[in-house]
Amino acid sequence: MIPHVCHESFTSGESFSGSSADRLGNVPGTQDSAPLAAYNVLTMTSSTDKGSSAKKDDRGAVSFRAWGEEVIRQRIGKLLSYTRAVRRGNDPDALHDMRVASRRLRAALNVFAEAFECPDYGRLQKEMRQVTAALSRARDLDVMIAGLQKDAARLPASQRSVISDVIREWTAERRKAQGDVVAILDRLIASDIAGVFEGIVAATAPTSEERAAHEP
Repeated sequence: MIPHVCHESFTSGESFSGSSADRLGNVPGTQDSAPLAAYNVLTMTSSTDKGSSAKKDDRGAVSFRAWGEEVIRQRIGKLLSYTRAVRRGNDPDALHDMRVASRRLRAALNVFAEAFECPDYGRLQKEMRQVTAALSRARDLDVMIAGLQKDAARLPASQRSVISDVIREWTAERRKAQGDVVAILDRLIASDIAGVFEGIVAATAPTSEERAAHEP
């Protein structure tokens, strides 16, 4: 469980125009033109207005943070929407969709990490890596089993015994993997990642003085 404790605050003057954009563009599943366009608008400063560039950079950082809050909340909600179906263990499509959702949430957490400098944020990222790992193991077994079943169906009955043995072995592994999935989902729900993120948002929010300093 992730405790709701944060001690480090967001530094509003940080620049996000380089590494964060690179990470967003290079992570599979995050290359949406609308978010990238929004990123460019949020961090854009005028090259002809050098005198106020620092203030614009600061306001862009605050806007980047607000955008991060929205994206991460949406992706947490999407991830959690699959928990019931995946927990049942009989819906391969839901498992696939939840793994994709976990990867997209991890990508968002990586992109916006600079806006939420807090120990709990790192723990949330670690938790999500473990969630993805458990889902990936189960999903990989589903794919492998389905592939072997198709191969076996094309073989004469006399040649299916070896493949059938492998299918039985992998099916047993899949049952064990489902136990790991259920355990990680139970922990995910108990840790209340949505609540944890809201605690991070509150703990790292710019102070009223910082907000006032960024007013035009």
